Amino acid sequence: CRLPPVTLLGVVVRILLILSVLFGGCTVTAWLEDGPSRDDDDSAGDDDDSAGDDDDSSGDDDDSAVVGCRLPVPDHVTLQHPVQGDTLVPFYVPSMGWALAVLHASRQVDDLALQDVDLRLSPSYFLALSLETGTFGCSEDIPPSPVDSAVQWARRSETDARGCLDIAEGSVWLDLCRMYPGDLPCPDGYSDVIPSTEQAMTGRDNVEPSVLAVARYAVYGYAMLAFPGGADLDEVDDWLGAVGDPQAVEKLLAYMHWQTPFVSAFADVVEDCATGLLDDCLPEPAWVVDRAVAVGAHTAQLEAEAATSCFDRPLSAAAVDDYVDAIAVLFPAADVAAGRAAAQQALTDAGGDGTSFQAAADAVLDALDEGMGLRLRCPGTNLTSFYGVSCP
Repeated sequence: CRLPPVTLLGVVVRILLILSVLFGGCTVTAWLEDGPSRDDDDSAGDDDDSAGDDDDSSGDDDDSAVVGCRLPVPDHVTLQHPVQGDTLVPFYVPSMGWALAVLHASRQVDDLALQDVDLRLSPSYFLALSLETGTFGCSEDIPPSPVDSAVQWARRSETDARGCLDIAEGSVWLDLCRMYPGDLPCPDGYSDVIPSTEQAMTGRDNVEPSVLAVARYAVYGYAMLAFPGGADLDEVDDWLGAVGDPQAVEKLLAYMHWQTPFVSAFADVVEDCATGLLDDCLPEPAWVVDRAVAVGAHTAQLEAEAATSCFDRPLSAAAVDDYVDAIAVLFPAADVAAGRAAAQQALTDAGGDGTSFQAAADAVLDALDEGMGLRLRCPGTNLTSFYGVSCP
């Protein structure tokens, strides 16, 4: 029976271990010394293909599958809420591009704090929305789960026309162009940055720009909760900070994704459901309500699981270049060359080619934003011009 080193805490542990030997055999194996913090722990940065290679699916029963997930991108989870009618779906992140995009979108939303806007969305929200839209099926080549080759997202070619996140040109894209005309390829760039059609010719599934477009629509939708013809909230931040439903933001934004913010029944929702769940207050159609509720449920579970079952594959220099190329089409005015150089330098500084995602991805994305000159902002002037609404 191996005893810990002698410290005050170690003395207590030794006594406990001796008692366990006398009364029950040597069964205590945990070390109670101060361990590394999540930021200092390199156990999540191994060069294996995923953080949970020894885990059968979610890692729920194996506390050692992942230690210290620093970046909250979930991976290898069995979903408890149905996904478009399917139950107990084994979830995994299909590619490095997906992982970078959802983390990037979340970190850009975090930057709204610079404008005193309280909206925050975890990487899990973007993954949850994708489950209820294209279910990762918009790519021609979808790899199986790294921990179970029998698990693989199905190819769904019917999602190609509006991309993996079901971004409609006449609603979502239209308002994105109204809000961010100088940032995005507007008005005619939709076909280049959203659909997943003709991949054999273009070599693009447009996953990454679609995720970042959804982040921008979320900022717009959040601000539009003040729209007089919709929710008509005087103080958006205050209402959502006090509402009883912990997934209210995700449910409302997911609902708007299909139905836009121009829903007069939102006023009843915010009045009648301020203290309870929004599930029974969201207006028809029923299929949109079901999907919005599902997005909330998936987000909650994935956020909880990300603490111990997270994405952590090696981040290569080639993958960084691929990501820069993928999002460059969404930001035609950005300095792509400077962003690429900054991102590659950040990867080098974090450990170089093949460094773990958990150890390097945030620094790489922050450097990319700085180099390209990207910052997600609330489009105050355009909100006022089109809809008479200000940023929260």
